[in-house]
Amino acid sequence: MSEDKRQKTKMTPDDNPASAQKANCRPDVALPLELQGAIGKQLKHVYGQMLAEPLPDKFTQLLDTLSKSDKKS
Repeated sequence: MSEDKRQKTKMTPDDNPASAQKANCRPDVALPLELQGAIGKQLKHVYGQMLAEPLPDKFTQLLDTLSKSDKKS
């Protein structure tokens, strides 16, 4: 991949040093734009599938209970 195809904005250690160290990666290296795009498409697909799933009954009941308690306040 040529250098001009890489994203120009690079993360510096000051941006998020904990995650850079935790991932044991070089924070000054950017992913190629094509790879960023492919990852983005996959994430959108996975999150889209997740959002299409019905909300479990327990969560619906919890949200209803919280909503009712907020109205009383």
